[in-house]
Amino acid sequence: MRWLLRALGIVAVLALAGAGWVAWRLQDRPDLSRYARYEMSAAPPATRRPRVSVSFLGVATLLISDGETHLMTDGWFTRVGLGDFLLQRAVSPDTDAIARGLQRAGVTRLAAVMPVHSHYDHAQDAPDVARRTGAILLGSESTAWIGRGAGMREQQIRVVEPGVPTHFGKFTVTHILSKHVPLPGNAQKGPPLTAPLIPPATVRDYPMGGAWSILIEHPLGTALVQGSAGFVPDALKGRRADTVFLGTGALTRQSEEYQDAYLREILDAVDAHRVIPIHYDDLFAPVGDALVPSPALVDDVPAAFDRLLRWASEEEERSFALLPWWTPVVLFD
Repeated sequence: MRWLLRALGIVAVLALAGAGWVAWRLQDRPDLSRYARYEMSAAPPATRRPRVSVSFLGVATLLISDGETHLMTDGWFTRVGLGDFLLQRAVSPDTDAIARGLQRAGVTRLAAVMPVHSHYDHAQDAPDVARRTGAILLGSESTAWIGRGAGMREQQIRVVEPGVPTHFGKFTVTHILSKHVPLPGNAQKGPPLTAPLIPPATVRDYPMGGAWSILIEHPLGTALVQGSAGFVPDALKGRRADTVFLGTGALTRQSEEYQDAYLREILDAVDAHRVIPIHYDDLFAPVGDALVPSPALVDDVPAAFDRLLRWASEEEERSFALLPWWTPVVLFD
């Protein structure tokens, strides 16, 4: 019996040491200061000259506006705690955080809120954002069921048809089927929703439900939002986008061959001239005054940036840029 107690004690010590190491590594965040020169400048005061602006609000949430029509991808402002994530505790959207986020971004009305897929860090808050702003909730059938579970009216929910454009003011939005970046577990295999998802719910209750490349066309320019670092070969063949907002989360955890294929199937496929990374910030960090990058244990953000810089350097007309935190910049004019 004594040997069993000793063995259990050793296991407990090792477990505590392992947990301590993980906690320490989760605080090991990269210094991104050497990329500061690539940050785009804040938009000057509005003039009569037409322009399209974009604000980066964290993860894959982007606010895109031409001054008349306002679109938002994801609309995620809640931050699920690491403990809730690991222990799979049921949580609800943080309505206070959503209200603060919309106010901080200066948003009162939206034409559409468009989750890039239905995982919690993309679709959890979308119904509440849509309700508060009068927006259409636009996405997959799983996204629609999340909206229904939140009590949205059916008139405010729209399930997209892949490849079929939707029009909002001068914007034309086309959803093209894509894939989620390969991850352990059920990131791609989880079945889509077939019934309302009613909060509180665990993060695993939110299935991927179909990932999208979202093409946003405007007379002033065309952008592609690639929220997750996955791809379908040839899915973007024949499409064109001046700027790509490229999800880089977990990209560096894939093989070199995969990373090359990702850039080829997204950036090269649409003949992009500018790449702007998104989804590289820490999912568990509160939304504060400064962006908090993913810890080194989770992702190698500098390696992803360097890869995109190498892509940009291959041709003269290409560029790499970073969006400032919660600050509108001119996307097209």
